[in-house]
Amino acid sequence: MGRNRVEWTDAKIKSLRLQDGASEKRVSVEKSLYLRLRLGTGGEVSKRWEYRTKVAGRARWLALGEYPGISLAEAKAKTAGLQTKADKARKGEGDHPALEARAARKRALSEPTLKEVAEEWLSLADLRESTKALHRANLKADIYPRIGDGRIKHLSAQSYRDCIDAAVRRGKRGQAAQIYKTLRTLVNYALKDRGYLESDPLANVANPKPYNPRKVIPRAADDAELKTFLELVAGSSISDAVKQALEFQLLTGARPGEVRGARWDEINLSRRLWKIPAERVKTGKSFDIHLSAQALAVLNAAKTIDSPNGFVFSGRKGSMVSKLATARALARLSESLQEEGIDRLRPHDLRRTFRTILSRIGIAPHVAERCINHADANPLDSVYNAHDYRPQMIEAWDRAGAHIAAIREGAAEVVPMKRSA
Repeated sequence: MGRNRVEWTDAKIKSLRLQDGASEKRVSVEKSLYLRLRLGTGGEVSKRWEYRTKVAGRARWLALGEYPGISLAEAKAKTAGLQTKADKARKGEGDHPALEARAARKRALSEPTLKEVAEEWLSLADLRESTKALHRANLKADIYPRIGDGRIKHLSAQSYRDCIDAAVRRGKRGQAAQIYKTLRTLVNYALKDRGYLESDPLANVANPKPYNPRKVIPRAADDAELKTFLELVAGSSISDAVKQALEFQLLTGARPGEVRGARWDEINLSRRLWKIPAERVKTGKSFDIHLSAQALAVLNAAKTIDSPNGFVFSGRKGSMVSKLATARALARLSESLQEEGIDRLRPHDLRRTFRTILSRIGIAPHVAERCINHADANPLDSVYNAHDYRPQMIEAWDRAGAHIAAIREGAAEVVPMKRSA
């Protein structure tokens, strides 16, 4: 006596439940078409259509999609199509759908996801750690949640655009521009460096260009302004560590971040040498700065401040003086500077002031540029000229220190530069 045949409907499919204690089961709906029920970790029951066939005598299961996303009628139509292909394959008229599915899975494994490509890119990219951290933050915040699991080869332009638009909708146009920059750099890597992409999906995706900040005009203090500035700094209530960091930058011409991160193990007082390691230099190569007598005096003063973590200019709890602390210190001096008719000075302006002093005291431009660790303007010079100009650079640092000391003491001829209208 045969079993009673069930006439399946969408209503019956929807009402199917797992029996108590069961974690999954397959229900035969019609020939070769099954519905697989599985208990999830949260107690929910998923339902997935599966096609059953045989290849070389072995049963194979092909997933057709989730119910109710795929209706009963759609599942039957898919099954009929697969069964037709399977029948033709047995006659030698094509590939079996199970073998095609296996080949598709292999292709998918060879096509990395966007997240896999991004992690590879960040592990290999020759970028500063701060830049990598910014890219990683963009990826985790707005890119991975949306398209991280997608095969990068098949992501559409709209997929990338959605990541950018998400930040725009939050009113964060600056962040949207950063997300675009991360995506642009990642796509360039996938397209040009690794060949994961055949075309550029960002070709028609616009940079949101989020904001137009007030343009900061680079400036350098002349001798008269510098004298006033040094007097104001000395008489201010800002911390000794910040005062010393500002003066040390002015005496060395180093970048603000290089000064704030200076450590005692980088400094050799007896040789009058500060060796900045490659990982903290913009060029990626270590750089040696000669310490003038005035720079040594600043370091000797800094040694009197306890620094448990080895930083020359210590902030709170022994950490380095922060970028915000130096910026705020100069901002607090702005009102006093403006009362004296002097425009505001920012941290990088001290580096420009040092470079301008070198020109003012007669240091040759090619020596002055080397003192602030700028690349040669003429690329052929590094090819044909093997001289490192170290003696001239040492003289430049010493003369700059002496000039700044003379300005402070009022012994230098202090002449303000003419301002253009």
